[in-house]
This record gives sequence, structure tokens and C-alpha cells, in this order.
Amino acid sequence: MKTGQLVRIKSASPLAGRFQLTPKDSGTVLCQYKLLAPSCSSRERMDVRLPGGRVVWGVPADAFEPVDDAAEVSRAS
Repeated sequence: MKTGQLVRIKSASPLAGRFQLTPKDSGTVLCQYKLLAPSCSSRERMDVRLPGGRVVWGVPADAFEPVDDAAEVSRAS
């Protein structure tokens, strides 16, 4: 994933409950980075701006999936 990309939380992610998100909620990637510590289970991290202006810092990138813009447009109409 890259900066500016729309993402949504995976429904199986434990973060969905913590942040009270559903797979319909999309956010924007503010930045992404890789942790250098080899002991981390998920080294790919990112910061995401969520609905309502909330920002989550350092969440595992594998907790999110890219939003397919074409599918979102067809669902909205």
C-alpha cells in the first residue's frame, strides 16, 4: 500500500473491534514503514486517517486491505 491510498480494515482483524470499524469504513494511508526490529511479528506498519478524523499510528499493514475504487463507486450508486 502507498501513501494516499484508500484502505479498509479486514473484518477478521482484532483492530476492527478496538477502533469500532466495519469493512464499509475506509481510511487513507498517511505513511507506511518497516520496523527494523526482527522480533516484531508484523514488521510492515502504517499510519491511517480513519472516518471522523481519527488517526491510528503504527498499525500492522496486514490488518487493512486496499479499497477497490470502482467497486466502491458501484455500491454507492
